[in-house]
Amino acid sequence: MRKRYLLLLFIIALLAGYFYTIEKTNEPAVIDDKIILFLEENLAWTNNENSKAFCSYELLGEEDNKIYLWALCEEFYVANKQIICPDEKAREDCFLSKTGEECNLCEEETVEPRIVKGGGVSVPVRLTKIEESFNLWTPRDGSLYSEDIRNEFPSNLVNKVFNPRQKDLSEINIEKAEKYFNVKAKFDVGEIFNKDCNVKSDCGNAPGEYLMLSSCPYQMKCIENKCAVGCYDFLDPQRFPIVK
Repeated sequence: MRKRYLLLLFIIALLAGYFYTIEKTNEPAVIDDKIILFLEENLAWTNNENSKAFCSYELLGEEDNKIYLWALCEEFYVANKQIICPDEKAREDCFLSKTGEECNLCEEETVEPRIVKGGGVSVPVRLTKIEESFNLWTPRDGSLYSEDIRNEFPSNLVNKVFNPRQKDLSEINIEKAEKYFNVKAKFDVGEIFNKDCNVKSDCGNAPGEYLMLSSCPYQMKCIENKCAVGCYDFLDPQRFPIVK
C-alpha cells in the first residue's frame, strides 16, 4: 500500500513538472521592458526638444527567434502657455501668421500645465532576436502593406494584424506620459454613468449616440470608480490663441 502511495506521488510530481515546462515554454521569450526600450530607440521619434516618446505593444505571436507585435509609439510633451488676444481680428492674425502686426497686440500667459500629443506611429513589426538586441522589420506603405504582411508574417498571425487591437495601447502610453511628466492628461467628460469600475476595460465601448458625434473621438474612461464617456484634449493651447 505504501509503495503504491509513493508511486502515485511520484507520478503527480512528474505531471506537475511536465505542465510547468509547457507553461514556461509558452511564455514570451524576452522581457517586456527590453522590447519597449528597443521600440522607443528604433521606431519612435520626437519633433519637440522637450518631448518624450512612449511605446506600447500587443504580442501577436512568436516563432523561433522572431517576435511579431503590433506597436504604437507616440510623442508627448507638456505645454503651459496660452496666447490671449484683445479681439477676433488679432486672434485670427496671430493664429495664421504668429508674427503679424495684430499679433503684437496679443499677450502670452501662463496656464495650468497640460499634456500635448505630437506625432506617432502605429504598425505591425517583426523583431528578430540577435544576442542582446533585435533587428527591426516594418511593412512598406500603401499597396505594398498587405503584400509585405502576408509574405513576412506566419499565416496563422496574418488575421491578427488585420483585426482590431485587443489592447488599448494609446491608453497605456497616456498613463506612461502622465507618470513621466507628473501631469494628468485633459479629459473632457461628456457624461458619467452609474456603473462601477476599477479600470477602463470595465466600462466597455462608448454608447452609440456618442460614437456618431463628430466633435471629437469619444471613448470610455474609469474616473473615480465610475464609468464616464468623453474625449481627451491633447491640443497645445499656445498654438490656438483665444479672445479674452
